[in-house]
Amino acid sequence: MRVFVSVPISDEVKHSLVEGLGAVRDCWRHVKWVSPENFHFTLKFLGDLEAETAEKVRERLRTAFAGTKAFDVHLKGFGGFPSLHNPRILWCGVNAGQEKLCALAHQAAHALDPLGLPKEAREFKPHLTVGRIRAGRQMKGALVPDSFVKKYFGCFEVKEVCLMRSELNPDGAVYSVLEKYQMG
Repeated sequence: MRVFVSVPISDEVKHSLVEGLGAVRDCWRHVKWVSPENFHFTLKFLGDLEAETAEKVRERLRTAFAGTKAFDVHLKGFGGFPSLHNPRILWCGVNAGQEKLCALAHQAAHALDPLGLPKEAREFKPHLTVGRIRAGRQMKGALVPDSFVKKYFGCFEVKEVCLMRSELNPDGAVYSVLEKYQMG
């Protein structure tokens, strides 16, 4: 099964994102927008795992996140990877809570290292993916107002980390929770 570790966001912030992104959706016709029910922060992508390995992941994450305290995250900013002028991925950024999201990602990576799972090639950068440019399309020079690039989308409390399963289908990925790790 295809698995990843994530932080869910609140329904209020999802609503704020949907409302806020409405301002640019019509300008970006070649974007496959992420469904609001799929909005999350990916802490670590694990890829395809056998059931036995997935169970070991569950156990290690239970220990890794035990005693972790809840904290707030503020979503602000809009950008793209590798850049907003020629993006493949569109994202919303974090302007408060970055260090704690990075710490969660580090906790997950450290806990799972002994399992020999592939390591990330890039350093973790907290972002919430909201869209992907459709294959074969380019968005060079698409204009986004400066006010939108700096837009505030809201705040939510990180109260849990989730181990998620991703099933790919023609309409997009369908996510299901394998386990939740509550934070105090």
